[in-house]
Amino acid sequence: MIKVNPDLHTLVWGTEDWFNPGKPFEKLLFKIIDAKDKLSVQVHPDDKYAAAHEDGKLGKTEMWYILGAKPGAQLVYGLKEGITKDDFAAAVEAGTVEETLNFVDVSKGDIYFITPGLVHAIGEGITLAELQENVALTYRVYDYNRQPPRELHIDKAMDVLDPSIGRRIEGGKLKCEYFSFKEWDVLGEMTCKEDCLIFPVSGEFGDIAIGELFQASKGDRIFGNGKVLIMK
Repeated sequence: MIKVNPDLHTLVWGTEDWFNPGKPFEKLLFKIIDAKDKLSVQVHPDDKYAAAHEDGKLGKTEMWYILGAKPGAQLVYGLKEGITKDDFAAAVEAGTVEETLNFVDVSKGDIYFITPGLVHAIGEGITLAELQENVALTYRVYDYNRQPPRELHIDKAMDVLDPSIGRRIEGGKLKCEYFSFKEWDVLGEMTCKEDCLIFPVSGEFGDIAIGELFQASKGDRIFGNGKVLIMK
């Protein structure tokens, strides 16, 4: 297995470690996000919209795996039931965005799927792993009136916004057009059935450290006892 070394990004709300794996996973980006403060409320475009409006870039579909959360920590995961796109646009104009947001309590091990157009934000006191299309593209729609103000992308955000509530993932696995993901309990030994990315989240694995990303080839073996995330 090959260890993938991260690039650290320090931001106004905390830190992100970016892991860029090599072929055949170069279209994926894996992040560890440590939120010391609330992230902005945002939406992502899909591939079709991004291609037309962002110089041919990819859109962004992503998923979150909660690695840790302080008591009372919450995510924004879609809009409240019954809130329409027009309602949200009016709230943006009036400065009452927070009244429209669907806040959800989070716990370690929770999994959330972030589809294009879904309003979302990571709350204070949350550490998570994020798997996404490999593009740095987002439309910020609300930033809690932070100073100095950061750029907002209201028009594009409203173009792509889907006024729905997000779908939390049950059963420890997810498969979409861009990636697949599953939790796996290693009991002594695991042999990789195909090329994949492996991220240990708990237990003991000898020389493999918890919280490090590895790129594995078919036939590679992992020894230890604990939980890993398998992605491709």
